[in-house]
Amino acid sequence: MSENDERKCGNPKVSIIVPVYNTEAYLEQCIQSIRAQDLADFEAIFVDDGSDDRSVAIIEAAVAEDGRFQLLHQDHKSAGAARNKGIDASKGKYLLFLDSDDWIDPDMLSALVANAERYGSDMVVSGAYEFDDDKGTERYATWMYHYDQLPPSPFSWRDIPNRIFTAFPSLVWNKLFRRQFVIDEGIRFQEIPRSNDVYFMGLSSLTAERISAVDNGYIHHRLSNPTSCQATKDFYPHGFLEARIALQAELKRRGLYGDEGEQLQVKTDFLNQALRTTMHMLGSFKNADSFQGTCEVLFPEGGSKSALGFEELGDDAYRNQTQLKMYKALAGAKDDERLFGWSMCVYEIMKARQARSDRMERLEKTGAYRVARKLMRLPRAVKRRLRL
Repeated sequence: MSENDERKCGNPKVSIIVPVYNTEAYLEQCIQSIRAQDLADFEAIFVDDGSDDRSVAIIEAAVAEDGRFQLLHQDHKSAGAARNKGIDASKGKYLLFLDSDDWIDPDMLSALVANAERYGSDMVVSGAYEFDDDKGTERYATWMYHYDQLPPSPFSWRDIPNRIFTAFPSLVWNKLFRRQFVIDEGIRFQEIPRSNDVYFMGLSSLTAERISAVDNGYIHHRLSNPTSCQATKDFYPHGFLEARIALQAELKRRGLYGDEGEQLQVKTDFLNQALRTTMHMLGSFKNADSFQGTCEVLFPEGGSKSALGFEELGDDAYRNQTQLKMYKALAGAKDDERLFGWSMCVYEIMKARQARSDRMERLEKTGAYRVARKLMRLPRAVKRRLRL
């Protein structure tokens, strides 16, 4: 359907899909940031996932004030189920998935849509900011978006098969997707309590023919929300594994994951990213039951072979040898031995985090660091002229 046909049918340029579950404290800020967009041609689909606070009333007030807003309901299932419901109801040319405790800059839609139109993109990737709700501080999240590692836009996984999973993590809320691409490829969110976007994001990255990138951040992602998935890792702790097992199986089915050529590079990057996430999660749980339950999923036969096949690559294929060593300490261990291995994992992770935090604190006190951060945010064309 052409752009003119879309306008004649009354279809909006962007469908913003927002799953909502008990976020009354943050929802108004999210709604106002959507309403403030300088690209007014959008629909905002809020999908209530069985909230029992004032979230529904807040959305109903927004719907009454603005015809671009709508509210859908479902029993408490998951954010993934809510996002799928939003996709089914959407009419926009593009899809934007936003968490209800986050907010976006006024030019996010216009910037991402302009980029998508320029390159004919199936997916547009952008940066993001992290807002620490406890400290009231914000920083640019360099870990989630490695713009300088990406080839010039547009590109596809074939241009970066060895880092398609690590160049930008499995998060959907800092990206724009062409709706017809999502529908044609049959890409859906897993309807699981945690990590529901891993499958959607991974499959999108490996099936998009044209990906483009914006060298800027527009979304403010809230940390320290006690009800968010990130803050409740011990609830459904093995979700991150379940998601990657399903994604791995689908990539194999589609012939995108294997032991030769580009497929081997995809496999290597996938397993490197999966190992990093696995060791991070195992070191983040707050109780032993979460750890043991996750290990049972990771080692389904009770032996040393993992469900994801970490053993299928040689040791030298892993970029972080410390993480590999920590993983091997767990593989094949039983009960108390495994718990001892876990305690060592936590110790090593906390030691590394503290060392990194100390380095950052020392760097941030220097004027050179602040200048460097500003230079890194310059557009790529400017960096090239300055030879950065």
